[in-house]
Amino acid sequence: MTKVQAVFFDLFETLITEYAGGVRKVRRAANPERRSRIGLTEREFRQEWNARIGRRMTGAFPDYPAVLREIGTHRGLAYTEETLQRMLEERGAEKSAAWYVPEAMAARIQGYERLKEPAKLLDWIT
Repeated sequence: MTKVQAVFFDLFETLITEYAGGVRKVRRAANPERRSRIGLTEREFRQEWNARIGRRMTGAFPDYPAVLREIGTHRGLAYTEETLQRMLEERGAEKSAAWYVPEAMAARIQGYERLKEPAKLLDWIT
């Protein structure tokens, strides 16, 4: 088991950004059927997701699937753990496309080279 050596919180996109030139690097809407896998339209999913923003940002949910489970329970939806895992993997791919550390910041992060792989950094929950 890998020992956690550091945790970075980057709520203001100082280390990573999902945007380049004002445009999101990976369009989340590019996969419209993703949210329908748990029985919601994109609009319904956004409503449920946004209703939990405070708890998502303060650690009430340990990971992305936990948020999906609560949404599913709240809405009385049928879903499988395999579906949640697939959604997590797709979200991870989206988030890893955003991984960017400006060189000036990278120079200040001791051991940055060892942490470049997203899997070694965080479980994506935001």
